Amino acid sequence: MPAELLFKDHVNTPQTFLAYSLGDRLAQLFPDQRVMEASGWEFDFEDYAAEGHCELALDSDWPLRIQTGWNGETSCKNVEIGCWRATWQGQTFQIVRGSWSTSCGGEQNHWIISDETKPADAFFTAVCKWADELRQVVLCFSGGHWHRSRKLFQAIQESHLDSLIFPNDFKQQIVGDFERFLDSRERYQSFGAPWKRGILFTGPPGNGKTHFIRALINHLEIPCFYVKSFEMGDHFASSGIQYVYKTVRRTRPCILVLEDLDSLIDDSNRTYFLNELDGFESNDGIITVATTNHPERLDSAILERPSRFDQKWNFALPGVSERRRYLELWNQKLPDDAKLIDRHLDILSESSQKFSYAFLKELCLGSILKWVQEDAKHSLFDTMNLYRELLVDQSPSLAN
Repeated sequence: MPAELLFKDHVNTPQTFLAYSLGDRLAQLFPDQRVMEASGWEFDFEDYAAEGHCELALDSDWPLRIQTGWNGETSCKNVEIGCWRATWQGQTFQIVRGSWSTSCGGEQNHWIISDETKPADAFFTAVCKWADELRQVVLCFSGGHWHRSRKLFQAIQESHLDSLIFPNDFKQQIVGDFERFLDSRERYQSFGAPWKRGILFTGPPGNGKTHFIRALINHLEIPCFYVKSFEMGDHFASSGIQYVYKTVRRTRPCILVLEDLDSLIDDSNRTYFLNELDGFESNDGIITVATTNHPERLDSAILERPSRFDQKWNFALPGVSERRRYLELWNQKLPDDAKLIDRHLDILSESSQKFSYAFLKELCLGSILKWVQEDAKHSLFDTMNLYRELLVDQSPSLAN
């Protein structure tokens, strides 16, 4: 059938014109029907169908190119080139997908082929509205595209503030700050102040910044967006930043997470980022939460300018009290014949200076694995002491 030549005929078409050229070719192949290009991450018709909102079947008469990957548990398949027949509210459509490599990493386009434009437009709108509500997913931006992450959503659902250990009322202060902001919209408006917030988490790696953000999002129960990279290949430096904020502004109130801010912002995009952060367009309802292990690498325009990051919280190394509480929490989960006594917990918490929460976790998990592998020849406490010394020897940052 002529459709078999659809993509082969465009192998040498420049990337800039490829989507237009393919759309034009589809219009020639289906002269009596309407061909509508359906672009954007929101047109997630496969998940829409998976939740029972429409019926979907691959058309075996069309050429297919399927990419198979591995997610750590099972194989997952992605149709890069193909055609589906979709049935929705008594209407039937064909949906054609074309994917190709670009300097941004990859591009994916869809076209809806139908007898009339109005039903196709209604179907497109219904899918996008459904996707825009972010059910059971978190949107992550990388490689020039938004990706729907169920894995990150699940990680957030499994994160709880009660399980995080910080000094004194550190945790309560941050949570209270977020809650007061979200409850103060009318007060901000009464003073003519923009209802937006910028918060920066600093501190050495492994001290709970990421875990705290996930638990906080779970606690607040508002939509969130994660940015892994602003890069968009050979596009202008501003493109990724503008695209991110354009998307985020449609879902408010929300949290925009910029992890490792010092690696996201450089000389080529700093000005564009500050313009979006300052809100030449309204950023009402957007809480921008950024993290950095290296605040000294951030430009003073980001780090020190008022109204950009209004509040800065330092996630320092845990003190002896926090290390003791962490070890207690872990010890409670052990079987009775393996539990450490109070004196051993005191010794371990005192001797683990400079241990981050990440290193404490490794001390606990690594020790129990070693203890089991050695058939508990020594006490768990002795095994932990030896493993602690090994970690110190292998990690210069832990040396006294």
